[in-house]
Amino acid sequence: MGGAPEEERQGVPFTELVMADDLPMNCRTPAIAEYDGTTDPVEHLARFENKDNEPLKEYLQRFNTATLEVPSATQEVKTSAFSQGLLDGDFFKSLDKKPASKFDALLARAAKYINMEDAQAAKKESRGREEGRKRRNPLQKTPNRFQVEESSLSKDKRSIHPADGTYHASPQWPLKEKASG
Repeated sequence: MGGAPEEERQGVPFTELVMADDLPMNCRTPAIAEYDGTTDPVEHLARFENKDNEPLKEYLQRFNTATLEVPSATQEVKTSAFSQGLLDGDFFKSLDKKPASKFDALLARAAKYINMEDAQAAKKESRGREEGRKRRNPLQKTPNRFQVEESSLSKDKRSIHPADGTYHASPQWPLKEKASG
């Protein structure tokens, strides 16, 4: 069984079973400068900000990776750094109105907003597919070959003469003519 060496396993918030397991071959860690303990942990965590158009879920994953590098960071430091890195949005406004006292409480609230973002994305994707089916370019519509302009109808012969003049029909209602005559 592979995994992390025994020296690296101490002080890590994972169970021995998790630490003993090997990482997948295609697993890439994010490009975050590792915390070496020489700088202020608050400064290290404060460098992580929510990127433009980045879903809350991805920001939370990046931030959690960064907090694992700073085992000495307190709940208050994590909560403050996470909140300061958020972009102005629904979750930020919620935290502004009612700040979270602990990082665990913040994570629970974030999970609700992540679920909401996922639901909104699914709804938007679903609408996109439906609108794609509904909207048709009128140029792609099959022309109605038998559509006739009102001006091309001959009232005395009661026959249809298309605008291009290529079709000439005999009277359409011969029985009516015989009955009236």
